Amino acid sequence: GNCNMMISIKRIYRNLRRMLRSFRYQLQYLRQEKEAFLNVLNISDEYQLFITNDNFGGTRQYEDNVTKLSPKTVILRRLSYGERSDIIYEVSNLDKGKNFLLSLSDLNEIFRLHFSQITINTLVHTTTIENIFNHVIEYKINHPNCRLLYLVHDFHSVCLNCNLYVNDHYCALKCEEEKCNLYLADKKVTIQEWRMIWKRFFAYVDEIRCFSNSSKEILCQAYKDLEKNKIKIQPHDLSFITFTPIIGIERLSLHLGIIGACNANIKGKSVAKKIIRKYGDEIPISMVGSSYRYYKIKKKKVKYMGPYQQGELQNIIEHEKISLAIVPSLCPETFSYLISELIAMDIPIACFNYGAQAEKVRKYYKGIVCNNVEEMCDYIESQR
Repeated sequence: GNCNMMISIKRIYRNLRRMLRSFRYQLQYLRQEKEAFLNVLNISDEYQLFITNDNFGGTRQYEDNVTKLSPKTVILRRLSYGERSDIIYEVSNLDKGKNFLLSLSDLNEIFRLHFSQITINTLVHTTTIENIFNHVIEYKINHPNCRLLYLVHDFHSVCLNCNLYVNDHYCALKCEEEKCNLYLADKKVTIQEWRMIWKRFFAYVDEIRCFSNSSKEILCQAYKDLEKNKIKIQPHDLSFITFTPIIGIERLSLHLGIIGACNANIKGKSVAKKIIRKYGDEIPISMVGSSYRYYKIKKKKVKYMGPYQQGELQNIIEHEKISLAIVPSLCPETFSYLISELIAMDIPIACFNYGAQAEKVRKYYKGIVCNNVEEMCDYIESQR
């Protein structure tokens, strides 16, 4: 009874917050002057339209990097509260440094403009996705010279479970076996219906850009008749990485570094727990990026270091004298900046056989790819 009451209270609180946020946006929208709106959109056809969401993380970092290089960009960003439904769009003209809000029903205002390119950065959690695709496709039909680009930052086009992680494991696209329940804005959809939405969009796309070969393989597994010549593999720019090989790392005694924000099972929390319980009193373990409050396991030689800032990782690894980096993610990454940073440090790396992380580690002379946690523990044993 108490548990159900708590769930009901949380639901009411969440809905109230969403309602207040929606009201605030609508108020801002109504206060906008039409003249300011038109001024922001007073652009020439050398601009690109960049369609994205209001999430953060690596995809947002990519957006920031790309738009710095290309300021003649109009960003159409979905604003929401949580993952339940879209509230409104924010439109930003980076060149003019202006923003305004656009109601969901007025999306056509954007598509009255002339763009040389439309880039779909990510639509994860976007509930008005079919409406966006309808406008994009109609625009492409009417402006065939406008280049349409889709970036594979995630596997949203493959499944609404955009990390392909269900029932505490990577699904390997075995949809019939998993029997997943997929919902788009509280409406149940089948995997076939979901992929038909994307298949229609892909018919008009000029380029589907993957950041690793493994992402291309997963995409082609889901869409067997996808035009392969549309798919390009272009790894992210790594010029920002300033890390250098760590001198003398091979002379260190075994010290495990479980690297990354492993505070959820999808990122390997369950694996980290097993390693901590098995070795935490015998081998030094530094949890770089993870906090104690998510684990609550005390062991003599385990140190929870919490989140770190970009650029700090090498200093932490050197200070802790970590000799083996473990990246325990249990879902396929589309690129993995973290693995790239660790490789730059010339440190031994162990990961699981998923996605771009395994693709990189398999080619790395100090890398080991494990099929399960038992194999990873065997490898740790071999290094003692």
